[in-house]
Amino acid sequence: QKPGGNLTGMTWLAWELSGKRLGFLTKIDPRIKRVVIFGKKGSKPMQFSLESMYPVAKKLGITLVIKEVADFKDLEKEVGLISRKNADAIYYAPDPFISRNFKFIINHSLEQKIPTIFADEYFTHEGALASYGGNFQSSGRQAARIAAKILFEGRTPQDLPIESVTKIDLAINLTSAEKIGLTISSEVLSLAQVVIR
Repeated sequence: QKPGGNLTGMTWLAWELSGKRLGFLTKIDPRIKRVVIFGKKGSKPMQFSLESMYPVAKKLGITLVIKEVADFKDLEKEVGLISRKNADAIYYAPDPFISRNFKFIINHSLEQKIPTIFADEYFTHEGALASYGGNFQSSGRQAARIAAKILFEGRTPQDLPIESVTKIDLAINLTSAEKIGLTISSEVLSLAQVVIR
């Protein structure tokens, strides 16, 4: 895909992988039927994610509960209302506002023993139960290769196609699994590229 103009680059497939990410969440805990998603009101990134998620949710019999918030105070209130009584899992739909406040969501999920899944490994190291997304180290090397073509080979950005990240990782945090009282099956662990103990 070529973006036109004087542009090129790469995509981490954060939104495009949303449906598959939801599928992994139900592999991790097959009992999950009600998934809460937080997003900033009017968030385009969240809408892109939902487009990928709705068909998968329907197929898996998952109810998606969308919580749109205006600011941190609103987020704090909505997150505080979430418990195992009204949510089987919390799903992170890539969104800049939510990304800035992710730690609050993860801490609450651990307190309430609610599984969470995020878009990349960083969040899993910070306490999320799991993540599924592009490997940043690998994508960094891809981006460097694109930059080298422009800087050292004299290629123009408009002649270089946009690349997608080629290495996609499933990461699971076993410490968080223990905190929420969840046993991860050996089958799921065998699918993970990163296991945090």
